[in-house]
Amino acid sequence: MSEGESRDYQSIIGSTISYLLEKYNVTGTRIGWLMIASIFVDAWDLYAITLFGTAIEKALSAPPVLFGLAAAATQGGAIVGTVTGGWLTDKIGRRKSFLLTMLILTIFAVLQAFVTNIGELIGIRFVLGYPIGMDIAVGYTYIMEYMKKGNREVMGNRWQIAFASGDLAGALAALILIYLLVPPSIGWRILLGLGAVWALVILFLRLGIPESVMWLVGQGKFREAKRLAEKTLNDPLPMLPDIDPQIPKAS
Repeated sequence: MSEGESRDYQSIIGSTISYLLEKYNVTGTRIGWLMIASIFVDAWDLYAITLFGTAIEKALSAPPVLFGLAAAATQGGAIVGTVTGGWLTDKIGRRKSFLLTMLILTIFAVLQAFVTNIGELIGIRFVLGYPIGMDIAVGYTYIMEYMKKGNREVMGNRWQIAFASGDLAGALAALILIYLLVPPSIGWRILLGLGAVWALVILFLRLGIPESVMWLVGQGKFREAKRLAEKTLNDPLPMLPDIDPQIPKAS
């Protein structure tokens, strides 16, 4: 492809993305709530571990400093997820990233309920933090690409509702376990493992979401973008040629 052709395609990509941003608000509200729902799981996991701190220290023969490290490990993983999550979602696509975060959360939330020592708990919770951080990057990208200006900011601010709900739900679940006389040595494992249930529910709800038309356009996947836009937007995007040009990536 010549340099002139590459500039032409970049111009087409830019104008198409601008067109999509200004015109459509298709499944943005649903996708926005699915993103916000994941923050409920994040808050549950971050708060639940503190409710049985003494029981965890006793069960795993862990000094307070190591328990504190286990509780904070998800924050460390979240930092890595936030920094690299945007890069990864640009590489593999919005939808795959959106599903990947919940899959990792489901698996590692289960694993943390079966740890045998504090080292395992620290390591697992660090990995568990990665999708927590990455999901923020992926979710807000989806919101920006599927909602109109004005609606994006409103939906983004609703994270506070989900976070508070996750904290409250975790506390209520802990109280129920105590009321049912569940031994603390088992209760903390149940509470941490329950995070996998919420993550799995969100994973299934996310299976039906489409890829971002804007991401497809940006990747030069014009044919797939046109088919998806016609299906979800009832708009065939006539400004896009029905080809998939090999557009060189910026270095």
